[in-house]
Amino acid sequence: MFFKRSFQVVFGLLLVVIALTQIVNQRANNMLAIILIMGTSYVVYTQLKKIEWFWSQKCQKIVTAVLIAFNILMLLYVSLNFQINDVSDPLNVQIKATELLHGNYNWHTNINGSEEYFYSYPNVVFYTIFLSKIMSLGGTFGLSIQLTLRLMTFLFLAGITVFAMLTSWQLNKNRKSLLITALILAVYPVMYLYPNMVTYTDTLTMFLTTVVLYLIAVVISTRSYNTWFAVGGAILLVYAVLYAVKPNMIVLLPAVLILLLMAVVMKMKNKVQIIVVSASLALGIVVSTVTITPITQHYGFDQTQAKKTELPVTHWINMGLNPVGSNGAGAYDLNDDNNARQSRIDNNPQLIKQSIKYRLKTLGIGGIWKLALDKAQMLLGTPLFGFGKYMTGYAKAPTFYIKHQSMLNALFSIMATTVILIIVTKLFVANIKLTDDSNAINQTKVAFIYLVGIASIGLAIFHTVLWEVEPRYFLPLLYPMILLVAITFDDENKPLHMAKQYDRKISITIPVVTTIILILTLEANRNYPSVAFGNMEYPARVNILQTVNLRSTFSFKLNAPQDIDVLKVNIQPQDGLQVTLKDGTPLLPQNNQYVIEKHFTGDRPIEVKLQNTGKGQKSIVLYQKTNLFKTLFHGTSITDNGNKYYLPYEMDVYDRKTFQTWNYQSGIPNNK
Repeated sequence: MFFKRSFQVVFGLLLVVIALTQIVNQRANNMLAIILIMGTSYVVYTQLKKIEWFWSQKCQKIVTAVLIAFNILMLLYVSLNFQINDVSDPLNVQIKATELLHGNYNWHTNINGSEEYFYSYPNVVFYTIFLSKIMSLGGTFGLSIQLTLRLMTFLFLAGITVFAMLTSWQLNKNRKSLLITALILAVYPVMYLYPNMVTYTDTLTMFLTTVVLYLIAVVISTRSYNTWFAVGGAILLVYAVLYAVKPNMIVLLPAVLILLLMAVVMKMKNKVQIIVVSASLALGIVVSTVTITPITQHYGFDQTQAKKTELPVTHWINMGLNPVGSNGAGAYDLNDDNNARQSRIDNNPQLIKQSIKYRLKTLGIGGIWKLALDKAQMLLGTPLFGFGKYMTGYAKAPTFYIKHQSMLNALFSIMATTVILIIVTKLFVANIKLTDDSNAINQTKVAFIYLVGIASIGLAIFHTVLWEVEPRYFLPLLYPMILLVAITFDDENKPLHMAKQYDRKISITIPVVTTIILILTLEANRNYPSVAFGNMEYPARVNILQTVNLRSTFSFKLNAPQDIDVLKVNIQPQDGLQVTLKDGTPLLPQNNQYVIEKHFTGDRPIEVKLQNTGKGQKSIVLYQKTNLFKTLFHGTSITDNGNKYYLPYEMDVYDRKTFQTWNYQSGIPNNK
């Protein structure tokens, strides 16, 4: 009973923290819309409870099939029609995977003469090799690398849908739980966005975690010895790959071991199955550890060099204790990263430990508590769990989406938080009512809830207390946790009756008010600018940024994907450097770049001129054309010393024109 109550308390606290961080992340006007949507959802549900034919087996099958089809088709549409300009780590691994595909096994890198990317972060080496194999597989079917990666992402995300549905059925054998699972997968927008648009480890990790949890569900819900060992072997193999791709998913092993202890103490009937799962996960880690080294060495990666260059574990703990990190409290910080590299070069890693001691002493108990809450806000409170982190312009997206990007992002944020709050509320109640009876299906469900709950608690504590944090780190266990609500869904179909005199009024009034408030909320978000297009900074393993001498004039033509209102040229202002439009209208220095607020129509190119109006040459930084499998830069280029260079720029969209300011000339007010 102690273990059960302890789990209920801690898991309940995690659910409360998730709810609170989600609420804090939203503004007041968004929260009003969210509350009303939750109310409308309850009204719709109560009305559906009264319709007997809706809960018939035939109707449930049809609705479930429609929701699954919608989910799959949306995943395919987004994967083929949306793509963020991958930056930093995602771009690094894609570039290196392309080089591996063409036989370049040299993993050494040089950014500004200083960085060894893969030898500093060897955890992404296996994923890079895996990606090159996917590229090669696509090539055998005549597919381009870009299309291959898009289809790969779609298949992994569609696989999450398939295995989530299978897990729900395996544990509940209930068509209503399948319906709830399909509904969550269809309406929860997180999977459509960041994991679909960014080609990195997170999507593969989400898929593999879903597969592992499904296989675990099969083992703990069956009594066949043959099934135990056959599926146990599959768990071993899949988990070996999962651990190689995302080492922090080692959290599943201690979670299963704790579950095993609970099974023994609480005399659960599936102890042997849990032992099989524990052994499979442990052997998976062993197999992964033993096989990864020869695989990476086969592709030219020097493990000896990696041990000399990779950053120590203390570095990530130190960053996790930084309350003023450049990317947020406890998140990745460039200064900490540079200092850790320098301490490694100086053979003095003790400096990192000294920094940890200093930060712990400076923070104190209260500071550590606040830092943990700030990190929890980042890990659990970001509605789209990483969407926006790498969203620095689109390489590809429909015009309607770009034009209304800020409004749609607000809608998706509201949808994500609404779904999370509804699910957390239902899970909180189910957690309180958690029972252990002799029913085999119920015991299996309870064991699975314990497993996912313990793993989620462990992952949250790991990143909020011990390690550095990013919103995307919780993605692998996000879907398994929220889908617990479908597993705990009972088979009751008792009609809920409201007072007759209020029934019709409430059923009509709440949805109407909700619609009005939601429209007003989205309208309010139309004022926020959003990046429409541009050449952004890519801190990648190839030296893309180059210093070029401006002797007289460079001219660039930029295509606007639709109407825009702000143009920014990301070049450091300096005396004697003038940036103008074709007609001579100047861009003004602002925030270390040149900016002009002017309405440009999307049917004609914008010509930007860089002019040297001073004496001598001016040094400016441009992007150099690279020989990659995809286009990184937009607009025309200039040629200097045989090399092609592109302009660093951004275009911002204002869905609604900003308030006009008055500019008085000769006493006559004119619109600026």
